[in-house]
This record gives sequence, C-alpha cells and structure tokens, in this order.
Amino acid sequence: MQNGKRESFYQKFKFELEDLNSYPDQRELIEAIVLQIYYYNHRRIHSILKMPPVIFYQRFKVAEDSKNLMPRNIELLYISLQRDLQKINKLII
Repeated sequence: MQNGKRESFYQKFKFELEDLNSYPDQRELIEAIVLQIYYYNHRRIHSILKMPPVIFYQRFKVAEDSKNLMPRNIELLYISLQRDLQKINKLII
C-alpha cells in the first residue's frame, strides 16, 4: 500500500473515532476501534466496489471456486465424450 493511501485510511479512521482522548479508559477505546474495524470491513460501502469489502470478497471467492471447478467439469465431459465415441466406433466397425 502506498503511503498516501495509508495516510488517507488512518485519517478517515481517526475521524470516525472522533477524539481519541474522549474515551474514559483504554477498554472503551479498544472497543470503539474493534467496532470501527468491523464497520469498515462489513458495513461500509466501498466507493469503487459499490459494496462492503466482505461482500466483494465472498462474491470473488465464489467466482474463483467456480472457475476452479469448471476445468474439472470440462475434463469429465471430454472423457465422457471420448468413451461415447469409442462405443460408436465399435458399433460401426
């Protein structure tokens, strides 16, 4: 990640948490940080993705998994067609 992107992320992150000194204790600050990270990854609509990052990842993962399955399906279809052609050749000969 480029420094500019990192700085932009942290600037927005700190802005969302408001004043870090306003939290009464460290536990409440940590809880606010955890909630903000959850929001950032699960609820916030990413401007480029047009959806939360977790939803994008899930859709990407499903697409990747189905891509990985397709070659195997094509291979099985090819094997099946070869067997059918062998049967047809035996009938013709």
